[in-house]
Amino acid sequence: MRAILVLNAGSSSLKFALYAIDAELAASPAFSGQVEGIGATPEITLKTASGERVLRLTPEGSITNAGTGGTVTAWTMINRSVGGKGYVDQDGKNVEFGLDNTGLLVKVFGLVTLTDFVNNYFVVDDGSAINSMEADGSKGIRVVNTPYVLMAPSFARITGVISSEVVGGKKIRVLRARQSMEEMEILAP
Repeated sequence: MRAILVLNAGSSSLKFALYAIDAELAASPAFSGQVEGIGATPEITLKTASGERVLRLTPEGSITNAGTGGTVTAWTMINRSVGGKGYVDQDGKNVEFGLDNTGLLVKVFGLVTLTDFVNNYFVVDDGSAINSMEADGSKGIRVVNTPYVLMAPSFARITGVISSEVVGGKKIRVLRARQSMEEMEILAP
């Protein structure tokens, strides 16, 4: 799809609209929105043909959403597909290919291989043996920003947004869990 992106930047807000171009410029945008509260607590409003969605970022880093837009569906993904080029692979080297899917809402599952109560995260592995750069050699994706920390060993399904952290100079896969208790499910102890 060819499109034109229109931006209007102010001192504390940014408005945007995306217009599709087929044979000619569309009369109304495919989607539009604005970011308000830049420099404070940002709030993002998106408008599409299916309705409006408002995303609010809290000072703690969690995201809440509201509005009349359709439900956002999380993709179920195996651990090694999370991330992409530039992330650390199983051998501790940087991945040289693949799409960077940071920001995608996904479901991952697997065995909790490490629980860190001090830093409030755990590591989950589905057998992909992703290098999490943990001191004890635990493999998997680091899950942070959780409503509760799961104990190793347990088998779980977690919904969250793909992110990253740099550990020992390497970019590791991180899942920022959704804050709803229903989005983290223990499948087996």
